[in-house]
Amino acid sequence: MKYVLFVEGNGLGHAARDLSLIEAIHPTVISFGRAAKFIKKRTPSTVVELPMLYKIVESRASIDLITNPKNFVKSLMPKVRKKWWNSIMEADTIISDGTMVGVVLAYLLGKDSILIANDLTSKSFLYGLKKLALPLVQTLIGYNRKILIPDFPPPLTVSRMNIGDNVADLPLTYIGPTVSLPKQKRHKKDFVVLNYVEKYAKHIKSRAVFGSDVDVISKYIGSAKLVIGHGGHSSIMEALSMGKPYAAIVNRNYSERIGNVAGLDEECVGSYIYEDEASFGIEALIEKALTSNSDRLKAYKRLAKKLNERLDWKRLLR
Repeated sequence: MKYVLFVEGNGLGHAARDLSLIEAIHPTVISFGRAAKFIKKRTPSTVVELPMLYKIVESRASIDLITNPKNFVKSLMPKVRKKWWNSIMEADTIISDGTMVGVVLAYLLGKDSILIANDLTSKSFLYGLKKLALPLVQTLIGYNRKILIPDFPPPLTVSRMNIGDNVADLPLTYIGPTVSLPKQKRHKKDFVVLNYVEKYAKHIKSRAVFGSDVDVISKYIGSAKLVIGHGGHSSIMEALSMGKPYAAIVNRNYSERIGNVAGLDEECVGSYIYEDEASFGIEALIEKALTSNSDRLKAYKRLAKKLNERLDWKRLLR
């Protein structure tokens, strides 16, 4: 079987959770931005790096998908197109993680399609198009032969709000957190703070490992008491896989992340505030997160270990 894997290029979360998949099936990877560079550095697979097709731009007022028409045209030029078009035409299956680009191509070409997603809402794929996006996204989501959810199975699914209730007719499979945690480094700090929220945590830097100060922040989760982040799904999966609570400082316009952190709060394994509340301090956020349900955190850690040991990508893709 020949596979092509499209990976969302904004951020590193999708790329990080796809490492075990790439190792298992050796697909041709098509991505852009930071994700493409991350995968190139960490796997021997063929990686086709496209020009930056679009950016997800966050502000306190909105979340917008800003396309780059020049780069779309550039990616269609013969010299660049040749790099990815032949791989797509030769592929038996197109897999897409976090982006609908691969699903669109599979749909247009009549190719077998598999989607990896922790959010099945229209907003997560086509910010800014609002109601116009809904019929299109629903059609594309329904086209997939399989939809793999990289989260804990019900009732422990953190992203259940983003999966929704009207999914009975969709071919969903909950495969567990697919994050590949590196060998842990021992330290005596209380917190791990992701790059995205460091500006809110400067006053606790003496007690924390900051993402901007190390090569791979996930190496430091094991010895920490708490992970402080922006509510991204992959970083939450990393924390729970290590049995650590998660404190989120989230953009109130980012629907996917709000769904993620709402799940944390409901499961009593984390807490959250909005970015515009963080200027008043994050002490209460940290205090609440540190009182998370320790038994539930242990259960998440045990289940993550069990699910990752049983993860068989080749079987899942059949």
